[in-house]
Amino acid sequence: SRMTFVELCPVNVQVLLFRFPLATVIHGDVRDPEQVQAKVLELCSGVDIAIGAELCQPSSDATHRRSKSDERLAVGLAIARLLAQVKARISIVENVSSFERNQKETYAGVRKLLNKAYSDVHILYMNAKHFMVCQQRNRVFFIDSDGIDLRSLIAGIKLQKQLRKSGVATSPTIFEAISHLRPDKLRGKKGVFIPHTLLSKHDSRGMVKRIISIFRELGTV
Repeated sequence: SRMTFVELCPVNVQVLLFRFPLATVIHGDVRDPEQVQAKVLELCSGVDIAIGAELCQPSSDATHRRSKSDERLAVGLAIARLLAQVKARISIVENVSSFERNQKETYAGVRKLLNKAYSDVHILYMNAKHFMVCQQRNRVFFIDSDGIDLRSLIAGIKLQKQLRKSGVATSPTIFEAISHLRPDKLRGKKGVFIPHTLLSKHDSRGMVKRIISIFRELGTV
């Protein structure tokens, strides 16, 4: 009941209201100082945890059209600035792992805002497939606090990566992840049809590979 969400998409707002009926859902642009930011500061100042999920598209390797003036980068800065003002005990800002490489100025701006608000800012890179999620999904997390000990978290992340590298299954396959839903539909199946993305692999004829094995994890789609 003490959760607060900020969401611009009206469909997502309805999903949040359905999933979290006791939470406060603010429908609006996080850059709006009166209708959004003021409400967030009123409801959330000093909370235990604050999480900001930045728009990853301007920083992703999956696009060739990257620009420093992309409006979505300003949204990311606004999120970091607001979280710095909220000053939760732990603040987490998330973006795609290529954020620093593809948008150096905005990355530095986010880091500066968080470093100014918190004494400890840990920048951790995690891939979902290392943590029992059936998908390749590489992300960077800025985890910020004033002296909270994160050594066990950092050690756990390192161990999961080492296990994956050594051949230990750190994620279910597609088959394992969905077989309990419709086992009758998977009987005898070996592949799944996937979208055509910019980074899709091609065969020797130059055709896009649209079918992958269900006995592996998904790529980033």
